Amino acid sequence: MHPPVVIVGAGAAGLFAAAHLAGLGRPVIVLERGDRPARKVLAAGGARCNFTNDRSPEGMLSALPTAARRFLKPAMYELPSEALRRWFAERGVPSVVEDRRCVFPSSGRSRDVVEAMLAAARQAGADVRTGVACRGVRVEDGHVAAVRTDDGDLPAAAVLLACGGPAAPHLGGTDAGLGLLADLGHRLVPVRPGLTPLLADDPLLRPLQGITFEAVRLRLARHAVEGPALCAHFGLTGPAALDMSLAVDTLPANIVMSLSASCTADDVESCLVVPRGGHGPVRLSTALGQWLPRRVAAQVMQSLGIAPDMTLSRLTQADRRAVVRCVTGHPIRVTGLGDWPLAMVTVGGGALGDVEPRTMRSRKVRGLYVAGELLDVAGPTGGWNLHGAMATGLLAARAIRADLAQS
Repeated sequence: MHPPVVIVGAGAAGLFAAAHLAGLGRPVIVLERGDRPARKVLAAGGARCNFTNDRSPEGMLSALPTAARRFLKPAMYELPSEALRRWFAERGVPSVVEDRRCVFPSSGRSRDVVEAMLAAARQAGADVRTGVACRGVRVEDGHVAAVRTDDGDLPAAAVLLACGGPAAPHLGGTDAGLGLLADLGHRLVPVRPGLTPLLADDPLLRPLQGITFEAVRLRLARHAVEGPALCAHFGLTGPAALDMSLAVDTLPANIVMSLSASCTADDVESCLVVPRGGHGPVRLSTALGQWLPRRVAAQVMQSLGIAPDMTLSRLTQADRRAVVRCVTGHPIRVTGLGDWPLAMVTVGGGALGDVEPRTMRSRKVRGLYVAGELLDVAGPTGGWNLHGAMATGLLAARAIRADLAQS
């Protein structure tokens, strides 16, 4: 019998790859060190699983850092969002588009996504084994030869490393895959938590615990993000804050926050002008209510030392300037990022230069392939990361099939 293809990791990348290796003419074995497959996928999107975004390949790529954008371009064009949604729909998992063009299974259940991938992998002939950790990959004459486990060596014709990174250790996140890559000669980009809260003891935000902003704008140097945000006791969380965490590579970081992404400084200045022909004085809190929730408007005024009953006609020029700055350019000193248990993805990982972007082949070891979060391709919230994992898994599966057909 031919030696098997061994996939290390039963997450989105590993299962999607296994599902596309039917009829290979040799066994396909998926090794998962945890007690069940795809635990991160099960927890994704609040257990609803935002598995892609309703954008064109170019639209999805435009939200990524330059290096990741270039690397993932072949994968995203090979598996656009429409094709991925169709793949799941054909397996009984239709999907819907929600806010920010995020795509979820219509059922609202992440387990439907996982079960569809598992069923497809098993239908393709894959043997998914849980509770089995890969301890190393044996290489002979520059080609993979076997995967080391606690039960001995498992011969392998090809090995796909799809075992993710250390984010969310309570869901099986581990740095074991990074160690495997390093042992095989791959360079590593230093890792840190990504899509994680921003830690900041901010006097404006501190009293607003539990308040959700529908859409804020956050800026750090030339990087800007927009989206919902939630004030918490430790600082700021929610999609906008999580996305901004990808850009925070040094601490402390000075981020500028617009409390409403839909208004500009000119908009705020305009709303502070006393209306002509008005019926009585207009309170500042009422004017700010055009853009901000009542409690936020009150906190802005309190933080600036402005009386709660202040009217527009009594505002000084200095007060007006201070209000505009606070609403559209409030500085936040970020002193830390949420640690690994709070992180959704890993920033850093396997260096992209050591992997061929059209095939996921290792440039260091023949017969070795790498896909998913193990690579330095972290993207924003909204479905980018799960989609990227499945797309790279698909390219790896196709390359494995082509390479073994020629061997």
